[in-house]
Amino acid sequence: MSDKQKIYEDKNEYLRVYFKTTGQYSNYHYFWLRHNCACCVHETTRERILCPSKVPLDIRPREILVQENKGIRLIWEDGHVSDFALDWLLEHAYALDESVTDIQAQNLAHIAVQYDDCKDDFVAICDRYLNEKGAILVRGCTLDVDALVAYLTDEVFVLRDSHFGYIEDLRTDNTTNKNTDQLGYTNAAVNLHTDQPFIEHPPRFQLLLCVQTADEGGENMLADALQAAHYLRDLDRVAFEALTEIPVVFHRNQKNFECKTRYPVLSFDADQFRQIRSSYFTLAPQTSSFGQMTQWYRAYQLFTKIIEDPAHQFRVLLQPQDFVLYDNYRMLHGRTTFSGGRWMKGIYFDYQ
Repeated sequence: MSDKQKIYEDKNEYLRVYFKTTGQYSNYHYFWLRHNCACCVHETTRERILCPSKVPLDIRPREILVQENKGIRLIWEDGHVSDFALDWLLEHAYALDESVTDIQAQNLAHIAVQYDDCKDDFVAICDRYLNEKGAILVRGCTLDVDALVAYLTDEVFVLRDSHFGYIEDLRTDNTTNKNTDQLGYTNAAVNLHTDQPFIEHPPRFQLLLCVQTADEGGENMLADALQAAHYLRDLDRVAFEALTEIPVVFHRNQKNFECKTRYPVLSFDADQFRQIRSSYFTLAPQTSSFGQMTQWYRAYQLFTKIIEDPAHQFRVLLQPQDFVLYDNYRMLHGRTTFSGGRWMKGIYFDYQ
């Protein structure tokens, strides 16, 4: 570990500073550091001249330097320089040794397996990955759709029906499913979401099997709401409580199907994460109180900023006979826009 790493860590949303003299660390918001810049005082009275209302909450330094005296220098985007002595930071620490959940950088290898390498214990491995990681990517599955469904539903899973039918043909020229008047059957980009939050008990798992790749685009995305929710709780408790306490309406209103529910985006049992419901394209006009409306929108935007960070996503361009299987109560999924005859088989499951 370098000297720089021993002294600080840039956590993107905040700075963590390590104090060798005490063996402790503290976290500091960047807006707090900018507001408390030592040089932003009157030259004779030494009173502060920077009002906190003038500091953007999303401010970030352009560069972080360790000074020869082991202090820290922050160079902001406008060129302003703020110097902080470690003794001063320790004296004014407001988050001493407070842990903040880290979101692990998502590496596709973390969830990927080759079918031939795991086919002898295939269902158990799928179940383990879903419980531990929230998703599994299986490359080169040699089973056809019917055989794959039969294999998965032999012991652990059960096939789940939906208003589309048991198996979806996710393609722009679909003629096999019901209620195809929705984004999944177009070539448009579909941002991160969960499926069917508008019904009382959404399907627990979804499998997407690639039959044909697009000519261009059509990359799949997955983001872990479990990690993101814990990170938000530690980063901004008010925002976290808004998403766990303020119910919102999800409304699917199609030509031949309609369903509506009202739940918070994040659900916890005591301190245990239980479920996320998130679908911007079925989010109905909200009817929270006037004061809660600003609170909810601010919280939702902050949460979305976390999950849309590419470092926090699994991204994969599925090839024919590849599939992803993910926990719809934990993982958000989406896709990029595409051209050409992209074709995915979509199948829902629950536990038996």
